[in-house]
Amino acid sequence: MLDRGATTTWEEWDGVDETDVADASLNHYSKGAVIGFLHTHTLGLRQAEGSVAWERFVVAPVPHASLTWTRGTFESPRGTITVEWRTEDGELHLAVDVPPTTRATVVLPDGEELTADPGRFTAHRSIDRP
Repeated sequence: MLDRGATTTWEEWDGVDETDVADASLNHYSKGAVIGFLHTHTLGLRQAEGSVAWERFVVAPVPHASLTWTRGTFESPRGTITVEWRTEDGELHLAVDVPPTTRATVVLPDGEELTADPGRFTAHRSIDRP
């Protein structure tokens, strides 16, 4: 898409042929919606309310019996945010890479809120599995 000058997400990866004729929708949000869902509902990552350019963000993982681990990145305007968590033997293992000039609020499944400054943040907690 980018090689062909795209500024939106296309319905098909090769949405414009060699003669610049569109084969399908050139503004197809569904792929972006899926990624948004994975970031917010699987990683637990979202921009903090009132934050500008991801200066503050929230990581609130919600472990589920059918989901025992996840890892993902988000290219924020301030740098790469990485979130990874896994559950093992009734314990949550969480790691967050917080870019420079940002701060994260980490909300653990029991509701405890922790502040994560720039750098690598890790936490381990016992959890009750649903």
